[in-house]
Amino acid sequence: MEERFAYDVFLSHSAKDKPRVRRLAERLKEAGLRVWFDEWAIRPGDDIYIAVERGLQDSRTQVLCLSQSALESDWVKIERSTVLFRDPTNEGRRFIPMLLSDCKMPDTLRRYKYVDFRKESDENFAELLAASRPEEKALPAPRKPLPTKRPTYQKPQPQEPPEQNEPLALQERKLTGHEEWVNSVAVSPDGTWAASGSTDNTIRIWDLETGKCRAMLEGHTGDVESVVITPDGKQVISGSRDDTIRIWDAAEGNVVADWQASKHFVLSVAIISGGRRVLSSGAARDPVLKIWDVATRQCLATLKGHGEPVYSVAVSQDEKRAVSGSVDETVRIWDLDKLECLSTLKGHSNGVNSVQITPEGRFAVSGSNDKTLKVWDLAAGICVGTLEGHQGTVDSVAISPDGTLIASAGYTDQTVRLWDWESRACLQVIENEDQKSPISVAFSPDGSRLLAGTTDSTIYVYRLAGVRYVPSAKATRRYVNAKIVLIGEGTVGKTSLAHRLIKDRYVVRDRTHGMNVWRMDLALPQHDSLEREALLWDLAGQEDYRLIHQLFL
Repeated sequence: MEERFAYDVFLSHSAKDKPRVRRLAERLKEAGLRVWFDEWAIRPGDDIYIAVERGLQDSRTQVLCLSQSALESDWVKIERSTVLFRDPTNEGRRFIPMLLSDCKMPDTLRRYKYVDFRKESDENFAELLAASRPEEKALPAPRKPLPTKRPTYQKPQPQEPPEQNEPLALQERKLTGHEEWVNSVAVSPDGTWAASGSTDNTIRIWDLETGKCRAMLEGHTGDVESVVITPDGKQVISGSRDDTIRIWDAAEGNVVADWQASKHFVLSVAIISGGRRVLSSGAARDPVLKIWDVATRQCLATLKGHGEPVYSVAVSQDEKRAVSGSVDETVRIWDLDKLECLSTLKGHSNGVNSVQITPEGRFAVSGSNDKTLKVWDLAAGICVGTLEGHQGTVDSVAISPDGTLIASAGYTDQTVRLWDWESRACLQVIENEDQKSPISVAFSPDGSRLLAGTTDSTIYVYRLAGVRYVPSAKATRRYVNAKIVLIGEGTVGKTSLAHRLIKDRYVVRDRTHGMNVWRMDLALPQHDSLEREALLWDLAGQEDYRLIHQLFL
């Protein structure tokens, strides 16, 4: 059976219930389940918020251990919300409330059947165990017995082969050697070798022609989150969860310089001035950007604005601007000369994991936990395109050197996607043969290769070939829409207001069940390249409908 979850069970609980939950975790583990339990999964120095978020993403089933203490716990509230508002089409996941002691069940949880574990009986444990186990796929139907009489042979009719384009990306080889997640990959300026950073605390140098590991760079004491290569190809720069930046001699493999660059993890690094300066970003207790002088190891400037961990930074080729993406759901544009924030770009509905700037410096691309990529006009400070198709988080984005392709890594849906810049069309969905989750992507400088690092330590190298999508010379029409949502308690008059807005008449309604959706006429001039539509949603205000509406919206 294909496996896309690292854990079978994630145990959400209050610290006051930990002794009981620890016993439960041990029993589930003895029964053969893979259990995420904070004492086992979170190591000293780990960012607890990030560790919990990854644990939730990696788990098939969340068991919410309910007690009065749990319902008053901020951590459990965060974890509960993650599950309750998860996309209802997220196949394969389960949410199981488990009652540890008497408490007032929140309204949002009453719709779920719970396991009564106030008494730790074998029957109750068996119920929880059965609900937590992965569902087995149905066995194939038995083959029909062979006919005793030879069937009449009929010559097959010739059929036209299905029309299809040659794949754009073809797997060339796999690079193996890391022991854990490959968080970052970068290709040398001459395209002959690559560097990768991993949660095994090491950096590896790879020969792309042979696929062999040329060197393993050791010294970091925490996950290596980001690696970049200087334009002359002589040095590798890395940022780590041990709070340091290290400069490595690419040929010799030794450390040229290292220093503490953050109070709480270095999550991303970018090169300025050919490697003489470095731009870095930090995590929760230090969510700022810092510019460093490599020679003196001194911080030249601190750029403040983000309120949450900054997962990614990128610098334009002319080095006038930088772009950053954060857990606070925003992308920020920075002026590197004036050392100030030019604009805060809002549009994502979840944390931003990765940002890149196009070669000419006019646009930026961001990937987010909201399953989308967004294209931003940096001069205008607006979103000019949204790329949809991933079925889960977008952990990394890359732009080809000629600016014609965008690559994105989907951790949850286990795909790498290639997008056409002009049309925003998805050209290819790449699923590796081992069904592993990609979390980092990078193009080679000549655009001939694409590298994808995964959570199982493997790096996939793809050769870019084939026929690219060529947009029609005829102008295509883009569809844009606006949703206008009426929300509020029942019987306050939302439906009557909707009738007034749509049909300009007064209609009295008592209570509306479910939802009504109307198309609104727009008093806007016709546009040859746009098809515009506005929809008015009238949502029932009764308590039982609220969670359903939130999930759909």
